[in-house]
Amino acid sequence: MNEIEKELWAKVDLYLRWARFIPFLRMVAICNNLSFGKVNKESDIDLFVVARRGHLFTVRILLTIFFQVMGVRRHGEKEAGRFCLSFFIDDTVLDFKQIAIEDDFYLSLWLTNLKPVIDDGVSADFLAANHWVWSHFDQQTSVDVSRKKWRPVDIFTWLFPSFFEQWMKHWQLKRARQKARSAGPESSLVVTPHMLKFHNIDRRAYYRDRWKERFGQKKLDLQDFFSF
Repeated sequence: MNEIEKELWAKVDLYLRWARFIPFLRMVAICNNLSFGKVNKESDIDLFVVARRGHLFTVRILLTIFFQVMGVRRHGEKEAGRFCLSFFIDDTVLDFKQIAIEDDFYLSLWLTNLKPVIDDGVSADFLAANHWVWSHFDQQTSVDVSRKKWRPVDIFTWLFPSFFEQWMKHWQLKRARQKARSAGPESSLVVTPHMLKFHNIDRRAYYRDRWKERFGQKKLDLQDFFSF
């Protein structure tokens, strides 16, 4: 682990130990570059968030406010070393086959390299729901579960009744759909009542085609994947 990784993980430990008090939170996992160990001085910290069913939009607004107040949310040109909140689901949509493309090697690597930091146990259900990804790997491949995790602490749920969720849902979906309509063809945006995924550039087809050109039908390996 290089010095940049150490600094980013230190931020993860510092801020997420407090984020676990967000009501209705089930899991927050580190994803993308930091989870792959492929970071540089411009890297941000990408989060994948699982909320309790019926509370997705409450969790999203509270996490956004938390990181904004802490001064570490990525927005505008402020990216390096900040937290990127671009992928939220609730626990009714754990199976990602619905958003996979054909031979989605990158999604398989992404799923199996998630690093849960806050987790009430739903990470095991999430991996079980996505058992189909293992067809892309050798049998020896395993998920690293060694990292220490915090459990969510649900002590403020009474502050956010169901009408608050409905209000947040209406407002956030309206804004998200406006953003989706203006996104370019290279984007990967999913906007539903159970999933919010905002990735402006989707390189999954590119990575799949490059892998097949170089390795044919060889099973996935993280180091090989990032060598081209």
